Amino acid sequence: MKKLLLILLITSIGLFSFQMTDQKLTTKTQQQQTNLKNLQVKISGMTCEMGCARTIESKISKMEGVKFSKVIFSEGVGQFTFDPKLTTSVKIIEKINGIGGGNVYQVTESKEVKKFSLKS
Repeated sequence: MKKLLLILLITSIGLFSFQMTDQKLTTKTQQQQTNLKNLQVKISGMTCEMGCARTIESKISKMEGVKFSKVIFSEGVGQFTFDPKLTTSVKIIEKINGIGGGNVYQVTESKEVKKFSLKS
């Protein structure tokens, strides 16, 4: 009986400890997400979905600090979520403008938004 109580006590302590660790991780993840910024840009020069839009999306997604990258060809819009500690909206815009030698795509408008206005 004592062994059973000891096992239950140890198990309870382990579960409580795991829950506390999980709560700390969840809080830390939420704090990191609240520090992220959303950038929405208009992009001219795209002529197709697969070659243009996916190329831009792919290259921006590989930038340090970029957490989300979506280019909607039919709207001529790019949507990016980034960590401002690691990159900036200016760097993202410069990267887009520089793809293809710098004379193919051009960001014509940009704004940081709380939520993206277009759904893909």
